[in-house]
Amino acid sequence: MNMKGLLIKDFKLLAGQKQYFITMFLIAALFLFSGQHISFVLTYMTMLCVFFTISTVSYDEYNNGYAFLFTLPVSRRGYVAEKYLFGLLTGGIGWSASMCMALLFALVRNPDMESGEWITGTLAALITAGFLLSFTLPMHLKFGAERSRIISLIFMAAVFGLVALAVKIVAPRLDMQWTKAIGTGGWIALGSAVYIALIVGSVLTSIRIVEKKQF
Repeated sequence: MNMKGLLIKDFKLLAGQKQYFITMFLIAALFLFSGQHISFVLTYMTMLCVFFTISTVSYDEYNNGYAFLFTLPVSRRGYVAEKYLFGLLTGGIGWSASMCMALLFALVRNPDMESGEWITGTLAALITAGFLLSFTLPMHLKFGAERSRIISLIFMAAVFGLVALAVKIVAPRLDMQWTKAIGTGGWIALGSAVYIALIVGSVLTSIRIVEKKQF
């Protein structure tokens, strides 16, 4: 079983969750027609699809599944790479489906929607999904389903607290001339570099975790 086999396995798991995804799309449609901002709906759909990637790790762990899985011709590095690839694919599917839904909604209910709203919604969904996958997958591989859920909640609460503190205390004291000198392009480049470094670091961490695990 190579990476292709692992992807087939996970997509078969995905196919077995039809009712879950139908419910998810119905809820997203309700959000749109109730007036929720497009960025919220896009992020909601993309995140739920990424969460399914995390759930496949639980399926693999169940009933000593890893011990069997790694007797097959699949490396531990290949296993980790497949999970990130599957996360990108499922997140892309959720994002594409929600984009089509939002576009249909815009054509019917809000044809004057500005392009800025689409850009904001798209970026918010993709960035959130990347951060979510990069953080939760190593945590799940390291601590398992139950403990990783608790640790993730604590970590996210701490991050939100630090961000709120930074906005309230640090941001007003920043030298605006310095921030303007960097320019929009500079901030985009800096943000992209940090984002890529986060994902690469997450992949390397996950590989290290799985290679050290005893099954």
